[in-house]
Amino acid sequence: MIGLDAMFEGARFASPQWLAALWLLPVIAVILASALVVRSLRLRRLADKSMQARISAGGGAPRAVVKGVLVLGAMACVIIALARPQWNEHERTITRTGRDVVFLVDVSRSMLARDLLPSRLEWAKEQISGVLREARGDRIGLVAFAGVPVVLSPLTLDYGFVDIEVEGLAPEIAPVGGTKIGDAIRRTLSEVFDSTEGRYRDIILISDGEDQDSFVEEAAHEAAEAGVRIITIGVGDPAGATIPVGEPGFERPLTFRGEVVRTRLERETMERIARATPGGAYFHVATDRMNLASVYNDIVTRARGTETEDLTIVEYEEKFQWFVGAALLLLVLEGLIGATRRN
Repeated sequence: MIGLDAMFEGARFASPQWLAALWLLPVIAVILASALVVRSLRLRRLADKSMQARISAGGGAPRAVVKGVLVLGAMACVIIALARPQWNEHERTITRTGRDVVFLVDVSRSMLARDLLPSRLEWAKEQISGVLREARGDRIGLVAFAGVPVVLSPLTLDYGFVDIEVEGLAPEIAPVGGTKIGDAIRRTLSEVFDSTEGRYRDIILISDGEDQDSFVEEAAHEAAEAGVRIITIGVGDPAGATIPVGEPGFERPLTFRGEVVRTRLERETMERIARATPGGAYFHVATDRMNLASVYNDIVTRARGTETEDLTIVEYEEKFQWFVGAALLLLVLEGLIGATRRN
C-alpha cells in the first residue's frame, strides 16, 4: 500500500452534497439481505433438502451475496464520482484582466423553439461553453431566468464549475414560468455585482426578448448607473416559431386555449436594453449561427480600461474517472457471475 497516503493527501470533493447519498447503501443492503432471507425461507418450505441442494448447486446464497456486494460497490463508486473527488493540489498564477462578466440566460419555454438548431437554449449553452474554453482571467458568473431569476454561479475563476452549471440549463431551473428580463437584470445587479464596485463589469444577455412587463428599460438604466454594460444576443425567428412539448418522438406544438403558441424574436426590446448602457451592443443572431467566443474576445476581452493583476489560484486534479471505471469493472464482474450461473 505504499504511496496511498501520499496519493490521497489533500483530497477534497468539489460537489460533496452527493456524498449524502452514501447513506442509501446500508438501506439497500438491508433490503437485499431481507429479500435473500425471505427467499431462503420460502425455498425451505417448498422443497426438500435434496432439491434445495440441487437448486443451490450454482452458488445459492453465497453467490447472491457476492453479486449484491458488487452492485453496492458499483453504486458507491458512482456516488463518489458524482461528488467529484480531487487531489494533487497545485498553484497556478494567472493574469486577471479585471473584468467581471455575467451570462444572463433566458430559460423560458420559448427558448426550446428549434428555429435556431438544435434549439435556442441548446445553442446558447454550446456558445457559452465555447467562451469558457477560451476565457482567460475574467471572473464569470451565470444567472438563469424565466418568470424569476436564479443565480447559478457567483463571479468566479473556476470556469469548470460554471460550465457544469451551463450544461444543466433548462426551463425546470426557474420555479416560475414566463419571461421577466428586467427582474433578472436587477437580481444580477443586487446579488452578483453588489460587491464589485470599481471594476469593469458586463452582462451578456441571451434571450428572444419576449418580456412580461418587467420594465426592462428601467432595469437597463439602473445597470448603466451602476457602471454595468449590457451586451444583448437576440435569438429566434422574428417571424415566429412553435414550441415543442412532450416526450422525444411524441412532441407536439404548445397550445393555449386551443391555439398554437408562436414565439418570436423581439429585436426592438433587445436593442433598447443594449442602447440604455454606455458601450452596450446588440447582436442579431436570429436563426443564423454566430461564434460567441469571437464576440466575447472582441467586445469584452479587448475592451479599453481593463485592470491587470496577477493572482495565484489553487487547482486540483479531477479523479472522478477512476471511480467511474471502478463502477464499470464491478458491474462487469457482477454480470460475469450471472453468466457463469446460467451456463
